[in-house]
Amino acid sequence: MHQGLAQFDAIVNWDHLYVGGGNARLLDQRDIGANATLVSNSNGLLGGLRIWDLHD
Repeated sequence: MHQGLAQFDAIVNWDHLYVGGGNARLLDQRDIGANATLVSNSNGLLGGLRIWDLHD
């Protein structure tokens, strides 16, 4: 997982990544690195909705 996220980070170059959904519950924070955070599915959905509020 860490290798895949490192490769994806090189392409996207995010400041901070929030990982949730699917099998993310099976991961440990140590698996995803310092610039990523594990979140619950509900937090991921609420964060996605919050993006739309920023444009109003």
